[in-house]
Amino acid sequence: MKKIKILFVALILGVGIFTFCKTQENRSIGSPEIQAAKDAIQLENTVAEIKGIISDYQRMYADVFVAPVFKTGGAESLTRIIGTKRKDSCVNIIIEKMTVDDSATIKLSIDYGAFGCKCSDGKTRKGSIVSLYSWMKVGGWSKESTIDNLIVNGEIQAGTISSSFGLVGPDKHHNRIEKTTMRIPAKDGTWKEWSAIRNREMIEGNGTKDLNKIIFKITGTSKGSNSAGFSYSSKIQENNPLIKPASCTTFTKGTLVMTNSNGKIVTIDYGDGTCKKVVTIKTQGDKNGKGAFATSVKLGGK
Repeated sequence: MKKIKILFVALILGVGIFTFCKTQENRSIGSPEIQAAKDAIQLENTVAEIKGIISDYQRMYADVFVAPVFKTGGAESLTRIIGTKRKDSCVNIIIEKMTVDDSATIKLSIDYGAFGCKCSDGKTRKGSIVSLYSWMKVGGWSKESTIDNLIVNGEIQAGTISSSFGLVGPDKHHNRIEKTTMRIPAKDGTWKEWSAIRNREMIEGNGTKDLNKIIFKITGTSKGSNSAGFSYSSKIQENNPLIKPASCTTFTKGTLVMTNSNGKIVTIDYGDGTCKKVVTIKTQGDKNGKGAFATSVKLGGK
């Protein structure tokens, strides 16, 4: 009888411990700092997807994005192209290139229309992405992209992406300083927003157009908030910067450390260098390691 009682108590304790651990895990998953990390990953991935679309059309019309030819006497030259080369037949592409005196601009409009364009990546888009480029004499174009209430699978995306071109280091690596804002409002009135300042250096592949040979190193900071009043700031670790091969749609390596408004610290780890589209979110435990938590998030990408 005593053995049965001991066994019964042990079973109750075992179930209790399991339930407690499961509850702690559920609390961690649903904690505001974990949700903030997921929001930051989603918003950054959204921006990366939009930048990928813009870059695809830049490559598609590479003959337009060449060094401008300036006419003597400051004559004005305007070229307007109605794009026939398109990733999706329901997209309207308009390119306007103007040179005046010793300056030049290009306006690239990617218009998905108001009724929905079913794209080759399986997503339905409405709205437009408009990018205005200005010629930089050092050998590249600066860019300001406006996302005008782009709607992707029913989700509103609004923001700006700007970048300025330069050359850095003794090897004159291509380098861009990027400033980004992104806001996603939901139908229920909630919202989340994110902004970042990033330095994007081409550490491999300078002088080539082969995407398989181009690799970027990204450093910088970002911050975000949501309608629940929660906010955070993050910084890419200098000793483990974000790495993005041009052939991959997401970062493949590097870590960010997020400091949240509730005082909690979260680390976002992009992995070991492979294009596996999985990122790990980690929270710190106490001095004995208790309370530490990790979960993985699968990235969408383009």
